[in-house]
Amino acid sequence: MKLFSRKNSWFIIIAAIIIIYSVIVAIAPVRKLNELKKETFLDSVYISQNLAVKNQAQLFQLAKEKAFLEAQLGMVNSDSIGLIINLKDSLVSMSLKGVIIHSSKVENFKQDPFFKEINPLVYTKLFAKPLIIQSEYSSIVKEPIVIRKAPKDTIEALENAYKPDTLIQNATYFNIDLNHDIKLVFIQKEWLSKEDKEIERKYKSDLLRVRLQNIASSFLHLKKASYMPTLIIELDDKDIRSIYRAIPFHSQVVITY
Repeated sequence: MKLFSRKNSWFIIIAAIIIIYSVIVAIAPVRKLNELKKETFLDSVYISQNLAVKNQAQLFQLAKEKAFLEAQLGMVNSDSIGLIINLKDSLVSMSLKGVIIHSSKVENFKQDPFFKEINPLVYTKLFAKPLIIQSEYSSIVKEPIVIRKAPKDTIEALENAYKPDTLIQNATYFNIDLNHDIKLVFIQKEWLSKEDKEIERKYKSDLLRVRLQNIASSFLHLKKASYMPTLIIELDDKDIRSIYRAIPFHSQVVITY
């Protein structure tokens, strides 16, 4: 009878943990959406000027385009290379002083439901300004050191210029965390070799670790359930390396979808 009671207790504890976990996972995005909505609606001037956007789909599309253009204009005065994520046109571009200097084709992307459920007025206010990179992590060496012999002539110099460095052959991904707790994850479109699979597992474990940390934090602070809306973007591995090595820390990012 005691054994049965002990098993029953464990079952109840495990069931309670699963229920609490499910509630936290479900509530965290809602809390985040409500938090952003509250911040937006405190700006009474903005709300009064854009209220029609909420109720008319056609106006919302126009407002999204306007927000995208305004965000890009916000990057013009920066001396650093910025990043433009245009998921509608399947492009990730690097921009400097308003000029696109490189574009990469998005092979595929996944987005949290958060991005689909966001209030139209929150969207147009949130994405009308560039977001700022707060932290980053990558499997890529930021500044590879390549040691080469001095060329004998101009022909050898040209040959050396197009020799790939051995460091860039590693499988690639990088994460960047933006303000408003938005996370971008860039991964290569294919994971073929054994080394690739190792990196793929690493990237997935990093994402899982972040989610578990959020859940653990939420257990301690139920009223402030932690949540990071995440976009996962697949690109060619060469483009990922170029982008990661080109954009500086605290660079600006513009997003439209």
